Amino acid sequence: MIPLRRQSKRSNSKLHPHGFVVFLVALGGCLFALHQSVWRHVRVERVVALGSHSLVNAAHKAGVSKTNFSWKNEAVLIPKPKNEPGAHESSLPSWMIDYIEWHAEQRKLLLESNYMSFRYLILRCEDGRDFKCGGLSDRLKPLPLLFLEAAQSRRLLFIHWTRPAPLEEFLQPSRGGLDWRIPPWFESKMESEKVLLITTASTLAAGVRRTNRFVAARIQDQHGGSVLYNKIQGTRAYRRVFRSLWKSIFKPSLQVQTALQSQLKKMELIDGQYVAAHLRALYDKSTLDDTYLRAITLNAVNCASQLRQSSETPVYFAADTEDALVYVRHYARTQNLPIVAAHRQEPLHLDKSKSRNPRDYDNIFVDLFLLSQASCIAHGRGGFGRLGVLLSHNASCVFKFVENGTFKTCDWRA
Repeated sequence: MIPLRRQSKRSNSKLHPHGFVVFLVALGGCLFALHQSVWRHVRVERVVALGSHSLVNAAHKAGVSKTNFSWKNEAVLIPKPKNEPGAHESSLPSWMIDYIEWHAEQRKLLLESNYMSFRYLILRCEDGRDFKCGGLSDRLKPLPLLFLEAAQSRRLLFIHWTRPAPLEEFLQPSRGGLDWRIPPWFESKMESEKVLLITTASTLAAGVRRTNRFVAARIQDQHGGSVLYNKIQGTRAYRRVFRSLWKSIFKPSLQVQTALQSQLKKMELIDGQYVAAHLRALYDKSTLDDTYLRAITLNAVNCASQLRQSSETPVYFAADTEDALVYVRHYARTQNLPIVAAHRQEPLHLDKSKSRNPRDYDNIFVDLFLLSQASCIAHGRGGFGRLGVLLSHNASCVFKFVENGTFKTCDWRA
């Protein structure tokens, strides 16, 4: 055998072929072992760093656009976990799914000791801080735009309500979706730092790009930010995504689900096999003349009858006043019409009612879920009916019986 030293003298640039192969195999094994041992210790630190301001800036410089969130442009890559069955609807754009998965990874790493490594966008309504939060639709219709800006700015999106009760009393995070609940220690951290409050859709994009660690949003926008969202994501993008996004964020709480199932059973309604009518009778009013209220109530269900597939299709009626519920039940009974309305008190308004008992507000969410299961919806003024349309099986199947403050009149369609 020729000694290695003698071989080196004969050719300074070549090794024996067999020795060269052995050398490469040994070197590769050492490098692989080193990579595995280091990666186990480094990966957590690298992923946590994704929430830092410097890496957010790096991501923007890498060319992340508003319409195509290419996570491969990030300075740090996060392996995608496998989706749980049914976690996301197929109509969710890929960037939303990516953000939900990224949010889940970051949330696992978020601790009281390292919260300063992240940035946040909080949909907020707090007692003592927020004078006006609006009703349910005012609060939640901006969700697609909030998702868009949270993903663009690499902020963790949370929802924090204390008025009239925590949102968790009525809605819970969907299984496999985005966990929007704040950690128990989170509120005290917000109080210790300056929180930037955003109240308009037009200033949200600029706000989330500022250096503030905490950005709160309490957006009062008639269109829920849909105009701006569609401008960025394309015509009708807001309407196409809303139902699927909602399902990826929310499911009814146990109390709301129990009340919902009870109402469905009593009224003999089947998901997707009825139409609905919603009347906001007391829009900017506290009382109405009885004759006028009865007229607009019956007109609302008559307009909903125009949307039925057959004469057997029932009409579910929801309203903001108990008197309207009484009128429509009497109409259904005396005319032998397939119209149903819940036997209960009228829903309270989230912002205007003084009760702090969560159960007093369950009917708001029950009505919303009942509207969401309708195949088509007729509605008038106010955002609640429009929110129901966005959540319904077909957001294109709608009858607006109030246009520019004027009621369209309808007769019952058999």
